[in-house]
Amino acid sequence: AYTALLSAEKSINVSVSSKDTAGMLRILSGLIDPVSKFFDDVMVMDEDQQKRANRLAILKRFDKLFKLIGDFEKIVVV
Repeated sequence: AYTALLSAEKSINVSVSSKDTAGMLRILSGLIDPVSKFFDDVMVMDEDQQKRANRLAILKRFDKLFKLIGDFEKIVVV
């Protein structure tokens, strides 16, 4: 997940600066599998405080990346 995050962060900055919405969404959609695997395979709230802090930091970076595009919490499906 971390490698995918690093790659997406580099790519998304180019798409954001050029206002390439399709490119941004393509980059984000490429994160579906790595993020799903992260939540399936990794115990974020590990007892080891260092592991926990690192994993929470990764999630914060994913959140920041998604918020470059928009506030997905405001999307309502009816």
